[in-house]
Amino acid sequence: MYGIGLGPTKTVVPTGAAPTGLVETATLPTVTVAGQQAQVIVSALAPNSVGLFQINFTLPVNIAEGTHPVFLEIGGKRSNSVTLPVGKPLPLVSRVVNGASFGSQGFAVPGSFLTVNGMNITPQENLAAFPATTVDGLTVTINNVAAPLFHVIPSANQITLLVPTELPETGNLNLQVRTTAGASPNFALTMLAADPAIFRVSVPSTPPKTYAAALLANTRWLPLPESSARLLQLPINCQADGISPLSFCAQPARRGDILQIFSTGLGKATPGGDPAGMPLITGSLAPADANPLYLTILKPVASVGDVAASVLFSGIAPGFAGLYQVNIQVPEGAPAGDEVPMKITMPNGRSDTLPIAVR
Repeated sequence: MYGIGLGPTKTVVPTGAAPTGLVETATLPTVTVAGQQAQVIVSALAPNSVGLFQINFTLPVNIAEGTHPVFLEIGGKRSNSVTLPVGKPLPLVSRVVNGASFGSQGFAVPGSFLTVNGMNITPQENLAAFPATTVDGLTVTINNVAAPLFHVIPSANQITLLVPTELPETGNLNLQVRTTAGASPNFALTMLAADPAIFRVSVPSTPPKTYAAALLANTRWLPLPESSARLLQLPINCQADGISPLSFCAQPARRGDILQIFSTGLGKATPGGDPAGMPLITGSLAPADANPLYLTILKPVASVGDVAASVLFSGIAPGFAGLYQVNIQVPEGAPAGDEVPMKITMPNGRSDTLPIAVR
């Protein structure tokens, strides 16, 4: 804002002269907006003007929408009060990461989950938005193609979305968040054909541990060590104790077991994995009855403890969108341990590794 009468400057300016640059005042004023003190960045004689002062300040972050009084004080004197119209804050995207690993900053794969973080990007919570592309005035577009939203979490300023399947697998695209206040600046994304990320199971230990989100085939049994299962308050020794396959439980995998690994970022999937087939339409779910099965066009390779594992299935989990399932068989030569690394690698070299327990 601009005013007069802010007193002496740090450098004397001759009477009637117009400085060519900012000449700071000897004293920094305070600026009050709607009863709150604002951060003053600059207080100086304005360039190319005589007697006109310029004050740059930052609006307090919690100022409500509306018209508010503004005044300044300097040298024990208070200015007149003026009014400042304040609009809704524009959204700002600070990072875009993989929706499973929260890594791979700035990379995206058609048909996979992305997590967007920033400021002023979420109006109110919605944890069941899919397949909507607009929620309470919030829309996220990638090169002007609206993305289906999954989770909108205001407390974390976070959005989880599905990258539209019709987008290209290469090149640089722009992501933009729009709210009722307006649009964010563009956020650049680099598109990839595949960028696998395994979902995580976090164990509240010291230090915290993270395991692969995997199940023994056709059960809800997680391949976790006994210590982690107890921390998660899960039953252990599922098979020995006769735990129902439909109940959550945990026990280490055995050599020869088949595991279902849940991930995202495995790239385009079509009926039967036909390269000429039609990918799952954006906003729709893979058939729950697995008719047809949407298999990935690109085939991953897997290993357990650096020993190659047979990949039996790679595709979109039936009844879901964005969630991929990779079935592997734990190799006979896999080492035993509580944290045996399990790795998925795609043909383009992108990979992800997380531990499982092997007995």
